[in-house]
Amino acid sequence: MSLENFHIIPRIIRFDNRDTRAARQLAAIRSLWDKWVDRLPPFYNPGPNVTVDEQLMLFRGRCPFRQYIPSKPTKYGIKIWATCDAASPYAWNLQVYTGKPNGGAPEKNQGMRVVLDVKQGHRELSPQLLNTRNRPINSTKFVFTADMSLVSYVPKKGKNVVLMRALHRDRRICGQEHQKTEIIMDYNATKGGVDNLDKLVTGDCCKRRTLRWPLVIFFNILDISAYNTFVIWMALNPDWNRGKLQRRRLFLEELGKALVRPEIQRKQHIPRSPASVAIVRRILVPHPPGPQNQQLQYRK
Repeated sequence: MSLENFHIIPRIIRFDNRDTRAARQLAAIRSLWDKWVDRLPPFYNPGPNVTVDEQLMLFRGRCPFRQYIPSKPTKYGIKIWATCDAASPYAWNLQVYTGKPNGGAPEKNQGMRVVLDVKQGHRELSPQLLNTRNRPINSTKFVFTADMSLVSYVPKKGKNVVLMRALHRDRRICGQEHQKTEIIMDYNATKGGVDNLDKLVTGDCCKRRTLRWPLVIFFNILDISAYNTFVIWMALNPDWNRGKLQRRRLFLEELGKALVRPEIQRKQHIPRSPASVAIVRRILVPHPPGPQNQQLQYRK
C-alpha cells in the first residue's frame, strides 16, 4: 500500500451509516464495539484475581462524553471501564462511559454500578453494607452468598469501601492498626491489572493523530486485540522464544506479517522502491534470496 493510501484510510473509514444513525451516544461505533466486546470472554478464562478499573484514552477533540480527570497523565480523553485478569492482564470485558444519564443529574455510586454491570449475576447490594451511619472507623461487615463474599470496610468517617470476591470465604482480619481484612489486603496486591494493560498498549500501539473520536476507540480496539492475542498465544505456546527479551514486540512483528502476507501474495506486481522490495522479501522469503528468487526485483 502506498503512503498516500495509508493516510486516506483513517480519513474516510466509517463504522455506521450516518443517515440511519439513532439518536444515542456511541452510535457511531456501537455495532462494532458490542460485537467486539462479546468476543473477548470466550477465548480466555481469567485467573482467580480480576481487576475492574478505568482507562482513559487520550483525546482532546470534540466528543459529547469526553472526560476530564486531573489525576490521570493524559487528563482529557474517553473513559472506558475495563475488566482485566490481574496476572495476564487480558482484557475480558470493557464498557465505554458515555457521560451523565438522561436528565443531567450526576450518577451516584458509579463504581458500584460498573462493577455490578461487568460482573454478571449480582443486581443489588444489602443496605446494611452501604450504610455508614454510626459505624466506627476501621470496622468491617461481611455478607456471604453461595459463591461470593461481600465486604464493607470503613476507612474513615462517612466513607465506605465495598469489595466483592469469589476467592475468599472467611472473616480473617490482619492484626495491623488499620484492621483491614485479608480480602482487602489481597485486593491491594492484585488491583493493577487495568493499569498494566494501559502501560502495555501505550508502549506499542497503532494510534494515529485524529479529530474523530470513533477512530480513537477503533485504534484502542486494535491495540487491545493485539495484546489479548499475545496473551492467548503465550498461554498455548509458553516456550515460544523463551529467553528472548521483548517477546511481545517479536509477536507483533509476526502478527503484522501474517496479516499482510495474503495481500502481498495476491498482488501481481512488486513494489517500485528498494525499501519496499526488502520488506516483501523478508515476509515472503524466509532465507536470503538465492538464484531461484532473482525475479524478485523492483521495477525501475
